[in-house]
Order: sequence, then C-alpha cells, then structure tokens
Amino acid sequence: VQALQKDPAAMAAAIQRRIDVVQASGNPVPAIMSLIMNVLMLANVILLTVRGQTLGKMCLGIQVVRFPGGERAGFVKAVLLRNVLFGILVFGSLIFFGLAGMALPVANVLLIFRQDRRCLHDLVADTLVTRRKP
Repeated sequence: VQALQKDPAAMAAAIQRRIDVVQASGNPVPAIMSLIMNVLMLANVILLTVRGQTLGKMCLGIQVVRFPGGERAGFVKAVLLRNVLFGILVFGSLIFFGLAGMALPVANVLLIFRQDRRCLHDLVADTLVTRRKP
C-alpha cells in the first residue's frame, strides 16, 4: 500500500483493476447503490436550492437562510458556498497539511458554540440554520 501511495499511476491502475473485478462479477448492488446515492444527492441539491433544506433538515424541521435577513439562501449560498467550496477547502487542507489540516473541520464544528450558533461554513456563505416555520 505504501508503494502505491508514492506512485499515483500505480494507484490509479490498482483502483481500475478493482473496479474491473467488481464490474465483471455481475453483481448489480454497486450500480444500484450508485444510482440511489446520485438521486439522493440531486434531491438534496434541489431541496437546498428551493427550500433551504436537505432531506435530513426536513425531518428536523430546520432550514438554511441568508444571514441576517432570513430570506431563501438559494443555490449559490446554500449549495456552492456552504457545501462545495467549504468541502474543497477541507479536502485541500487535509491534502496539503495532513493531520494539521484537521484544524479546519474541527474549527468548523466548534464554532457552533458561538452566540449566533453559526459554523465556519455559515460564516463563509453568510447563512444561518433556523427552525422552519410551518
């Protein structure tokens, strides 16, 4: 495994061989699971854009809104800034700084204890998670 980590081409070839084995097995489970995950991801993106909610947020009765006005956050703030951009920042910090890169996701979680209860991804996107009015 360590030899593969030092050789990206060998790592890619090993992953491709594993994919070929799974596909050749004829087992439909990976394809079905992939389809389900893609449908759920698309549903969450649409729900975040339109309602400010994911399926989980719907169950909890909360939503993402713009801060401080409380208007609908929309695609750019709720999806691109809160999730995609922040995900890239966290992934990049882990890649470039290794274990020290854990500081960003830990700081993100710990900021929930602020008075306004906004995490780092909320500060980046200028959003707030609130109770949804019935």
